[in-house]
Amino acid sequence: MKGVPDIHLAILPPYGTEGPPLGLAYVAAALRQAGYTVKAADYNIFLYRRFQQTLGHWWDMSIKTPWILPAELPGTIAAFGDAFDEMIDEMALGGAKIVGFSLNSDNRKLSAEVMRRVKVRNPQVKIIAGGLDAFTVEARRYFPKNLVDAFVVGEGELATVELVRALLNGDDPLDVPGVAQHDEPRRERKVEKNQDSFAFPTYEDFDLSQYTTHNLPLVVSRGCVKGCTLCNDRKLMGSFRTRGAAHVFAEIRHHVERNSVRDFMLSDLQISQNLDVLLPLCHMIIDAGLDIHWNANAAVSERLTPEVLETLRAAGCHTLTFGVESGSDAVLRLMNKQTDAQSTTNTLRAVKEAQIICWINIVVGFPGETDEHFQETLAWLEANRDLYREMGALNACNVVDNSIIGDHPEKYGILPTMDHNWIEVAWSDRYGNTPALRLERLKQVHELLARLDKPVRQSNLEPLREYTRLAEIFSDVL
Repeated sequence: MKGVPDIHLAILPPYGTEGPPLGLAYVAAALRQAGYTVKAADYNIFLYRRFQQTLGHWWDMSIKTPWILPAELPGTIAAFGDAFDEMIDEMALGGAKIVGFSLNSDNRKLSAEVMRRVKVRNPQVKIIAGGLDAFTVEARRYFPKNLVDAFVVGEGELATVELVRALLNGDDPLDVPGVAQHDEPRRERKVEKNQDSFAFPTYEDFDLSQYTTHNLPLVVSRGCVKGCTLCNDRKLMGSFRTRGAAHVFAEIRHHVERNSVRDFMLSDLQISQNLDVLLPLCHMIIDAGLDIHWNANAAVSERLTPEVLETLRAAGCHTLTFGVESGSDAVLRLMNKQTDAQSTTNTLRAVKEAQIICWINIVVGFPGETDEHFQETLAWLEANRDLYREMGALNACNVVDNSIIGDHPEKYGILPTMDHNWIEVAWSDRYGNTPALRLERLKQVHELLARLDKPVRQSNLEPLREYTRLAEIFSDVL
């Protein structure tokens, strides 16, 4: 970037350190495609690398308290010292008329404080924000009414371009579809069906050597055709749409030739729904002789035949992660997983026979899960231990906004809770499912996996343990 940017894009911790932020990179590419000058900064990796030796454990995905507890946040900011002020100065005094923030549920509190300080340092700057934590009115209300000039709600590329144009021209941001202000109503914006019209991310803003893996995030499709009741991705991501194989192949070739990258993490919600594009893409990779390696999320499906899996492996797929969630058919029906435990076993066996590594995700304590159901999951994990190598995510069930169970809690027997700061983990149901019960079940699964020598990559064990510890003094601490 040369000269003063029109807009300064930023993401704050906590966020993963494995690779650059995909959403921010896509928005930056869209703005450049529209002719704007952009500075995109990953302050998450900046702070992680600056304080890795002393505070690196804060970026463990199971650690929440330094980021989400109001009582802890001043100490978190103080620990960053001059680096925090350096970050504020870049945003406030770098010449950009607009500063945009990428929000998630864990970085909202730090983001709000940074926004406030940027506004103090430069009252003329416009603040915009988007991401998963801008989707609902409840999430947007966390931010003081006059702090954020506009929120981008949903798919961000076109809405952000039009919003930047409106702000620079002095027009009303609420005239832009997909833009909201605090709790003001917004004009709905349909997702872009032609995903090939978006410029793919080049990651030119990011020093790729700073990340903890050599993998670049890559997305082929957005949205999901399934309707699992515990997941909010279908609602947040919009209807299913996909890029074309040639467009994705051009991006892969760009990264191989320009960024010297050959390792990719497909960020699609699951690839099983998109084999009509993925298989031609695999053949392009094979025919071009590109030596690349990639991993992806997948759903249990009869479409993952030995022939399909062999093609994926030949094109560089080394690991597939499956949202198994439960070994109980009754719980799988409650989750609307559209499969059963035996079908899951069959798919995982086919994956192993294709010499592709298999990771799985498990959720315990879904509303309505009985002890008998839980024992079925333990038995399934042990019986199928030779079919999966690691646990990608092991979580107690959270009731999240915009999921089916979050939108219709009464249908699943979920009782109201007043613990709004911890509402995702604080819920109980009328069948005796409590945070304490879920914590105990989660511990049992951890113990089983330790005995089976199966690593666990991510778990909400510690946040759930922290909630139960603080429950009695909740109102004083949070």
